[in-house]
Amino acid sequence: MEAILASIKMVIILGVVIYLISLSMKVLNRYTTQTAKGIVVLQKVGVTKNSSIGVVQIAGTYYVMSFSETHNQIMKELTVDEGKLFLQNLQTSTTTPEIKQDFAKLLKETSDRILKKGSKK
Repeated sequence: MEAILASIKMVIILGVVIYLISLSMKVLNRYTTQTAKGIVVLQKVGVTKNSSIGVVQIAGTYYVMSFSETHNQIMKELTVDEGKLFLQNLQTSTTTPEIKQDFAKLLKETSDRILKKGSKK
């Protein structure tokens, strides 16, 4: 009889402990989750296994950025008109050939400019 009573107590205490753990995880999650309200990644395209290129909005300004495991680099700051055009195109459809060509053109111009800077050194 005592064994059954001890088992029931153990199951009840175990349930209370699990409930307290889940409750504390929810509370801690509020304080540990970092949200960057001023930074939004609008589009990201993988280039290689470890790197990608994306368009990022930081505090209202649009940037084309290179992302990799070791560092992130701003490749180009977009003008206000380019940013608005990109947003309009992104909202209509992100898979149209027109957008792919625009992004490819922007990528080529930026990579050419980076190569020119590298050859000057």
